[in-house]
Amino acid sequence: MKETTYVLGKEEFNVTFDTEGELRKISVNGTELKFTYRRVQPHVYVLFFEDGRKMTVYIAKDREKFYVWMDGQAYILSEKTEEYSASGAVKKEEGVQFVTSPMPGKVVKVLVKPDDKVKEGQGLIIVESMKMENEFTADFDGVVKEVNASPGEQIDADVPLVVVEALSREK
Repeated sequence: MKETTYVLGKEEFNVTFDTEGELRKISVNGTELKFTYRRVQPHVYVLFFEDGRKMTVYIAKDREKFYVWMDGQAYILSEKTEEYSASGAVKKEEGVQFVTSPMPGKVVKVLVKPDDKVKEGQGLIIVESMKMENEFTADFDGVVKEVNASPGEQIDADVPLVVVEALSREK
C-alpha cells in the first residue's frame, strides 16, 4: 500500500493505492474506489468499476505533477511540497506566480494584460492541450506583470505564460 498527499486547487487529498491481483483500490480522503483497467493508448486508460460503470481517463506525468483528464474536466495534481502552489500549474517565489502549461498546446484566449489587477481565482489564460481547454487562474490577489503569449500561439510546456505579483509586494 502506498500513501501520498496530493494538492488540487486549494484542497489536499490523502490518497492510498493498493492492489489485489488485477483489482486496483484507491482511497481518496477515505472514499474507496475499486476498479480494473485496460491501457488503450499511451496515457489513455479505460477504468472498469465494480458497479458496471466505465470511464476513459487520460493520465500524463512529469517529475512533479500528474495531469488527469476525465469526465470532461482537467485536473493538475502535485504531491504536497512548498515549491509548487496548490494548483500545481504554477511555481511561486515569495508572492510571485508563474503560470505555465503542464503540456505543449495552443493559447485559446488571454484574459488579462500587463498592469491588470486580478483577484484570487480569476481566470488569466486559457490553453488547449490534448483537445481539452484548461483555464489557469490567479492564486492570490495581485497585479499582472507579464503576459508572454497571445491567442493562437503554440506554446511549450513549463514556459511562463503569465506572471502575477501579489498586491502585498507592490511598491
